[in-house]
Amino acid sequence: MEGQEIRDAKAAAISFLHLMDLTTSQAGLVTFAKTASLNSPLTHDTTMVEAALDNVKAESGSYIDRGINLAADELVGAKRNPLATPIMIVLSDGRATDESQTRVAAAQAKARGIRILTIGLGNHVNEVLLRDVASTLEDFYASPSSSDLMGIYTQIAATIVTCQAPISNSSLNRLPAIEESTPVPSLPIDTAVTVAEP
Repeated sequence: MEGQEIRDAKAAAISFLHLMDLTTSQAGLVTFAKTASLNSPLTHDTTMVEAALDNVKAESGSYIDRGINLAADELVGAKRNPLATPIMIVLSDGRATDESQTRVAAAQAKARGIRILTIGLGNHVNEVLLRDVASTLEDFYASPSSSDLMGIYTQIAATIVTCQAPISNSSLNRLPAIEESTPVPSLPIDTAVTVAEP
């Protein structure tokens, strides 16, 4: 990502933060390239996450697994709210340096009770990998253009706020589908936004 793509991605992520109720929920930011960085730990402070987004710089490499592992550690770590639903949003083109390790990292995160949503950005997306990483088929979003990101993040915010359900640790491969008939909007959410460094 560079230029307009990164500007659109930052604007969409910031808009997403403002759609969340960070008085009860938390958000954090992880970026990945050759390594993964915890740019903002889980926090109720929107300004802190926005500042972290503004400081994202371009690097080469696409070790998606490292981003997933670091985000998962944060979502189940000391800062987590034990009453919150842990959700990870991964924005990437899916062209991972190591697809096998990416699938392993995703399976391990799901086994820890984390719901993973993926957004495939661009026209040359490895959709197969990003669908495998996502918790359900419905948790994959295609964004052919960065201009689509605002709408996708808005849709995700509506989905996770109105469609929360307990997440089972019973499956390493797929989590149960979220039941639309069981909205629990009062539950808090701990969300790690995981972004490929542009």
